Amino acid sequence: MRRRVAAVNYARASVGLEGFSLSAADEEHAQRFINGDIDLEEFVQPRSALEHSKA
Repeated sequence: MRRRVAAVNYARASVGLEGFSLSAADEEHAQRFINGDIDLEEFVQPRSALEHSKA
């Protein structure tokens, strides 16, 4: 789980350096990854790809 937390923190920092912040939905998605509910491949998918896969 530590590696997942580190990956999420890295993603947060990367987004922050670009001048953005994670939305509540992004934070929930990140927490699902940390909890092991989704794998890395799903975690890094662009939001539009995730929306299309749910349709």
